[in-house]
Amino acid sequence: MRILLLWGGILVFFFCCGNEEPLVQIIDDRLEYENLSIEIGASYCYGDLIFAGDLENGIIYCSKDTGITWEKRSTIQHGDGPVRGLFVSSKGILFASRDKSGQLMRSGDQGYSFRKCLELSSSKASTVWRMAENSLGWLFAAEYSNLSWDDNCAYIYRSKDDGKTWECIYNNPTHARHFHFVAVDPYTDYIYAARGDGNERAAFIRSTDGGDSWEILGNNNINPEIDWQFTSIAFTPHYRILGEDDPAQSDIVRTADDKYFEKVFEPDSLEQYNFWAWGRVDGSGNILFGSWTQHNYLKNIKLARGVICLSSDEGASWEKVVDFGLQKEHSGTHFASNVYHGAWLFCHSKSQSNGIRIRLR
Repeated sequence: MRILLLWGGILVFFFCCGNEEPLVQIIDDRLEYENLSIEIGASYCYGDLIFAGDLENGIIYCSKDTGITWEKRSTIQHGDGPVRGLFVSSKGILFASRDKSGQLMRSGDQGYSFRKCLELSSSKASTVWRMAENSLGWLFAAEYSNLSWDDNCAYIYRSKDDGKTWECIYNNPTHARHFHFVAVDPYTDYIYAARGDGNERAAFIRSTDGGDSWEILGNNNINPEIDWQFTSIAFTPHYRILGEDDPAQSDIVRTADDKYFEKVFEPDSLEQYNFWAWGRVDGSGNILFGSWTQHNYLKNIKLARGVICLSSDEGASWEKVVDFGLQKEHSGTHFASNVYHGAWLFCHSKSQSNGIRIRLR
């Protein structure tokens, strides 16, 4: 059931189920919010096609009608749980990686069939969260693993033939556990990556030569005021904007020169224990950052609230536009697509059974 209230001049949407407390509140009437007919994890848009992976069974779906209906195309059998990563290259090749599979899969027929193209360092624990492509058409994949810190899986791979073959271009096994993302700045073609976890192991790194060499832009030794354990990034013409992953205080940070980093948003209350799972910029320059809860049991904090925040001024100021509700279990949003037709985002939502799509009017 959907309930609409006008409160203080702001249109508020409450999404309820039966007699339960409201789970999702849309607190800005500029935001369009719609439920999808399927539950989704990772998703990716390519032209008029939208690909999505489910959260449990490795199923790959495709929609040809803006996400209204979905067709099951295939199932990635190996692995356990959600499809963590989806990516489509500029040539239309679809890549997918399921949690704890140790594999990156490649499809040349829009998801009807997949073949393994990259074996990761851990056959049972690793996956690929994020991929990127530069202006030369080179692809980059970052390895993530939930193994203990002593079993390091912090690798970045590069392909120059659209994912047919791969080479390892970065690993630092003594100082990093895994990578949260690799991304290419569309304005400079520089490659950025965030490795974690921990103080010395967490760092923000950059390559200006297509991945041949890397430099550390920041870590806890360089600037302990910033939590360098980043999990999301968004690019504007003037800034790199980053979301942190710190169970004590997860902020949003930006930099204009890759030397000076400033905190531009510091959540308070129970929202400070979230991590910023994704950041996206739509075709009008609006920036949306979505968060996923991680409860701070060291401080006996057993409730948390996932949110989506908006900035329309390149990250200088922020406002909350979605509140996923106070939850004992994880809540919020963990996955989001790239921007579809300049506006729509297809997002995972823990607070209800299915995925969502959102856009700024």
